[in-house]
Amino acid sequence: MLTCLVKDTVWAAERPFIWNTIDVGGKMGVVRLANGDVWVHSPVYLDASTKAAVDAIGPVKHVVSPNYEHVTWASEWKRAYPSATLYGCPGMKNKEPGIPWDVEIIDGDCTFPGNEFSAVCFDGAEKNPFTNKPFFNECVCLHKPSGVLFVTDIVWNYPNDVPLKTAAWKFGMDRVYKPFYENAMVVPERYLKKKKQLLALPFDKVLPCHGTFVATAGARMIKQALM
Repeated sequence: MLTCLVKDTVWAAERPFIWNTIDVGGKMGVVRLANGDVWVHSPVYLDASTKAAVDAIGPVKHVVSPNYEHVTWASEWKRAYPSATLYGCPGMKNKEPGIPWDVEIIDGDCTFPGNEFSAVCFDGAEKNPFTNKPFFNECVCLHKPSGVLFVTDIVWNYPNDVPLKTAAWKFGMDRVYKPFYENAMVVPERYLKKKKQLLALPFDKVLPCHGTFVATAGARMIKQALM
């Protein structure tokens, strides 16, 4: 149910992520903190097997929805783990008021307890030109002890051998959506500031929600992927 990426520290659960009938693939990150508590990034559907696998790692105390698109299972995880803190990206409390958020993520080291994480929030770095509102508002999270950077939609890392519909979706996102995003949605000064802040973080591994885990040279991959 879970794949160990960093011994005794970081795991991933890969599940279908359906977008307009296309499975674009999704990964949930799971981190065992120094005190034994569990931190969950971009939660997936919580079936019995997934819950058992996560509970075997430790008590779930932190559940993170890192952007506006990855909120489907947030309420379910909060119901299953009522003592856990439910985190959303900036603006999430207003965007999704029906979900019982506890905290919105902020830049730096102080959002999550224990000083094990750094967060870079791209709030204000993009806007939908049709609504003049943020689109993803993503927060990227670095687990400093393991060197794993958790990203959601700011970067994808799909392999070549994906199903045909997924490959077609990726082609459209790379060739149509990404140029439009970079040219029409990005707020340049703010985006470049956040990009610089992200690339200054000390990471070498990347766990994307969509695509394969990057075990080495992750910083180079992120630098190449960002505009």
